[in-house]
Amino acid sequence: MALDQRASLLHLPLTIAERLGYFEAEGVSVELREFGSPSSAAQAVLRREAHLLCAPLGQFGLARDQANQALLRSFVLLSRTPQLVLGLSIKTLPQDAELVALRGRRIGVPAIGSMADRTGRALLRRAFVAPEDLEWVPLAHPFAAVQAFRNGQVDALCYSDPAIRQLEQLGELRAVVDTRSLRGCIDVFGGPLPSACLGAPAGFLSQYPRSSQAVADAVVRALKWLQSAEPADVIKVVPEPYFLGDRYLYLQAFVRTRDAWSGDGVMPTSGVAVVRDVFEAGDAAGVSKAMLDDAYTNELALRAKQRWRV
Repeated sequence: MALDQRASLLHLPLTIAERLGYFEAEGVSVELREFGSPSSAAQAVLRREAHLLCAPLGQFGLARDQANQALLRSFVLLSRTPQLVLGLSIKTLPQDAELVALRGRRIGVPAIGSMADRTGRALLRRAFVAPEDLEWVPLAHPFAAVQAFRNGQVDALCYSDPAIRQLEQLGELRAVVDTRSLRGCIDVFGGPLPSACLGAPAGFLSQYPRSSQAVADAVVRALKWLQSAEPADVIKVVPEPYFLGDRYLYLQAFVRTRDAWSGDGVMPTSGVAVVRDVFEAGDAAGVSKAMLDDAYTNELALRAKQRWRV
């Protein structure tokens, strides 16, 4: 499975499914392979370097053939929000600064073309700030993002936890836009924004229906586990390096974002229009609602939902 940041909270359901043996219980062996960005992960799948992809729904919509047919199709939704914060530096900007103050400044994102990059550009346009008026700095690793922010190398971040939570706790970042919770995402975008979707090439789904369903069953089972998991349960499952040296900080981030994960893996139709709006605002030409409708299926998730009664 190709994805960008393996340790990201967006991908926590995959970590749960892997560490608790849910993939193995379904008779499939899944290796999580990390790439620099969602687009790089998608290209790896299209080059057949990986069988499965975890990426934002928009990434699935962008992968088309010459006849404009979907090459990739999502079949389980992990996260209903991007779990992103657009935060400003308290050191380098006035404490009451708004997004307009970022003109001529530097903003850090995990990768150019990533969900954070597109979301940040969309948010700036809504604040009447042209994205080209900023310098966009790719910071692939959360540790690098924290250090660059603390050292004044960037004046803002559009990033996820636990990096954002760490900077908040240090008193160095002020969140201006916060989509870590479903309520926050709805307040910002008017609905859910499907941001971590598990999928595969359309041909893979038709050629290997049992394996595809097995993966869906394992991930939906992990989503169900997350609905009732306590922080103490999570700490026993998540690998130590994911904590960035602070378990308590990671658990704080987990509690803050726990309603962001889908409860059943089913893609909400209302989220498709939100994704289209964000991509259009971020200047991703050619992503229509029809393209996004063709980029996912709920068949496997609905079967898994029925099996696990979620």
